[in-house]
Amino acid sequence: LHWLPGPVTLLRLTIVYGIGALALWVASVLRPPLPLRPTPRALWMEAGILLVMLALLWLPTLGAREFFHDESTVLIRARDALRGVADAPTRHTKGPGEIIVAMVFYRALGTIDEFYARLPFALAGIGAVLLMLPLGRRLFSLQVGLWAAILMGINGYVLALARMTQYQGPLLLLIGGAALAFWWIAETREARALPWLLLGIALTAAGLIMHYEFLLMAPMLLTMLLLGRAWTWLHGRQARMAVLFTLVNGLLVGWVYVRMLTNEYFTESTRFYYAARFQPAPGHNIGHFINLSTLYNTTYFAAGMLLLAALGLAMAWRRWRIQAFLLLLWILPSLLLYLFVIANPGTHYYAMMGGWSLLAALPLARLFDGASADHYLLRLGGAAAFVIWIVISVAYLNRAIMQTNPLYLLEFATEQRAQYVVPYDTRFATKPRVGLPIKEGWKTLGVLREWGVMEGAYSSNER
Repeated sequence: LHWLPGPVTLLRLTIVYGIGALALWVASVLRPPLPLRPTPRALWMEAGILLVMLALLWLPTLGAREFFHDESTVLIRARDALRGVADAPTRHTKGPGEIIVAMVFYRALGTIDEFYARLPFALAGIGAVLLMLPLGRRLFSLQVGLWAAILMGINGYVLALARMTQYQGPLLLLIGGAALAFWWIAETREARALPWLLLGIALTAAGLIMHYEFLLMAPMLLTMLLLGRAWTWLHGRQARMAVLFTLVNGLLVGWVYVRMLTNEYFTESTRFYYAARFQPAPGHNIGHFINLSTLYNTTYFAAGMLLLAALGLAMAWRRWRIQAFLLLLWILPSLLLYLFVIANPGTHYYAMMGGWSLLAALPLARLFDGASADHYLLRLGGAAAFVIWIVISVAYLNRAIMQTNPLYLLEFATEQRAQYVVPYDTRFATKPRVGLPIKEGWKTLGVLREWGVMEGAYSSNER
């Protein structure tokens, strides 16, 4: 839409969405209806409870913090694209997907502020958490899906990043959707899985346009596709449709990145970005990962998630070996890349959190299994410890992420170290971090940097 001549008007946006809605309606009319299969009532009840919980936890104070530099950049690009500036989406250091999402709300409202700029990204993050319900149900059981969604929803790492005007929330949603679609194919292995194949292809293309980091999911998704053995049940018209749809989506992704790669800003900034980030051998970021994990969450939550994931992996390897292998393929590419290859990974561990949550949910599903009566006292003690663990973790999220009191922000490091056991020092706690409300003044810095008034790296308001 942007690459048509002229600015992106509200009328043009409305027409495009109207055509899309009409195309979906025509496709639904022409397609033979599938037999109705009732969704378990428990799934709807749990999804409703989760939605309320996530709305109460994720949406308050969404607009109370000023824009960070990365958010300002996205909105500046979106504004320029709406005005018809030709290279606005490609004058970027990441995929243009986050700019496209911001453009829609920006154009529909005619203006933008902190709340409405972050709202679509936060809603996408909530959608990613809710997707854990059906994905966990298909991979293991409904209870595993429920606990995976709860763990991911109260993970401060996911919460902080998905509440920003950045790609993390939508990318997590696209990763979960693609995993669900391709796993459906792996389970079904017959022609009725064709719509899921097309959906998975479309979500993969959208994920690549959102950010090329989606490539880290390729091992998991390709393995699911191989398990589905599509070449054995795709024939005739269905095979031609799948090939054509793949080509169209591939050409779309290729066209977007050709335009990105032919933009000097993208190529130069990307080369500079990664030239400074590759890890000199032998090196690792294990300490950095531990520090970040205990800054965005409590040390207790981080340690608990590690223990639960280890127990979950052992349980899955004994009973669901294929699923365990797939979740390892979800987690390990991101973990290994940012622990041992990239020298300064920042907060890029987020992409593996869905797989991590699914593994960690397995012991909890076993602990709260009402059908099992063995080791009653042990299970009761475990449930009580879990409730305390959750309460402490959620209380910390309110302190670390939701607070906007300026005095609290100034005293954050002292308060943090006094009330929680942490492995890092005061300097690490007060360094600006994306998603945390301790970066006051970054909107001004971002605008001055965009205008070329300020140059260099700035890690605090003093420098």
